[in-house]
Amino acid sequence: MTSTSIRKNDSLVSSAAKLRFDMKIAHGQYSDLVSDLAMLTKSELQPLVVSIDPSQFENGRINQIHDIFDKIQNVLYDLGEKHQNMDEIIQNIGGLEFVTSNVVDKLAVIMQYQEKEQSRMFTELNHLKNSLDSIKTGKYSLTDFQEDVKEYHLTFSIFQDRVIESVPRISGVFDELDREEEVGLKYGSTKQI
Repeated sequence: MTSTSIRKNDSLVSSAAKLRFDMKIAHGQYSDLVSDLAMLTKSELQPLVVSIDPSQFENGRINQIHDIFDKIQNVLYDLGEKHQNMDEIIQNIGGLEFVTSNVVDKLAVIMQYQEKEQSRMFTELNHLKNSLDSIKTGKYSLTDFQEDVKEYHLTFSIFQDRVIESVPRISGVFDELDREEEVGLKYGSTKQI
């Protein structure tokens, strides 16, 4: 084996390890943001909305709810940025010499599912904002709004479960990537002899 092929193989190993590390960090940050979203949804929004007495539903409460909605929206935007970061990492993984499309496809499916659920969260949040504004004008009832918040909470819980489930799935795909890397390195070393 020539020194050039050794450097190339070492370079591939370090690239794959770096990408795995980058994905672990990015997905960890994504999971942290989902935890922030859980705090806003389960600890702030849900209790505030459920405890509202129709006779005490005044502008102060409405403003509190809008503030929580703004915080949730900011976290969803941050999730979108992290998602883009993970998509770029997957593209870089696809550029590695030894990687099969199977690994990239599996990672892409996990990311697409998360993106779909994240988009659903945005849609429901926009509906909640519109519903809250419609309560002020009398076009929507507080009871219906409270039911919508419960539905949003359920949607979030499903999203949170999917993100938690994706952690071992992503790890499993990277284990598969490691196996492909080993085969690629073996094949590359026998090819150089």
